Amino acid sequence: MNKEYRVVIIDDERRARKALASLLDGYDFVTLCGEAASADEGIRIISETAPDIIFLDIQMPRKSGFDLLEELETDASVIFVTAYDQYAIRAFEVNAVDYLLKPVLPERLEQALQRITGACPPTEPQKLIPEDSVRIHTDRKTIFRDIDGLLAIQSDGDYTQAFFKDTQYLVSQTMNEWENRLPGQLFSRIDRSLIINHRKIDELEIKNRNLAYLHIKNCPRPFQLGRTALKRIRELAK
Repeated sequence: MNKEYRVVIIDDERRARKALASLLDGYDFVTLCGEAASADEGIRIISETAPDIIFLDIQMPRKSGFDLLEELETDASVIFVTAYDQYAIRAFEVNAVDYLLKPVLPERLEQALQRITGACPPTEPQKLIPEDSVRIHTDRKTIFRDIDGLLAIQSDGDYTQAFFKDTQYLVSQTMNEWENRLPGQLFSRIDRSLIINHRKIDELEIKNRNLAYLHIKNCPRPFQLGRTALKRIRELAK
């Protein structure tokens, strides 16, 4: 696809914005040109950036997504993203292209983008190698860190915690996304909620056959392991 689509996300929930931005990152024809946490801020960003697509929350403090559209004339395609399904009829009355419920599923996002662009599915992310840097999206910036410095990944609801020496980041990538990208030479998924850099294992503290604590070098706290994870750690040690 030759055309580049400029996108703005307007949602008062930071986590929702980051989760959607992470999904959009898989499309090479999409460029995120701004985020806003309120309708007023969204109006300003839309006026400054003239996006092609607006992902718009409905229920926000002070002004709703509908209020924003009443105040601002735009040629951008609007995709509503909300936790509530009772606004669907009104959303299409104001000519929204699509109406996505949170949490946004990748396949529904793909359908919405296809309605606008006729686009192909997102490009498959390349597998990282030990010499690569890993990209971490935070609230205000994107950070690049040496992948060898990544100590562990642990699930945290719909998000994950990425542990580095003396710090950790809350990111919107899922455990499966991490597992698919991280190099197997360094990382192993030992249960559904934990991926570790197995070269950084410092100590395995076994309490009983169903409970152990895994200490990772430079990690601020140990990770509690159950029977499945403990078995996997023992397999790695063979």
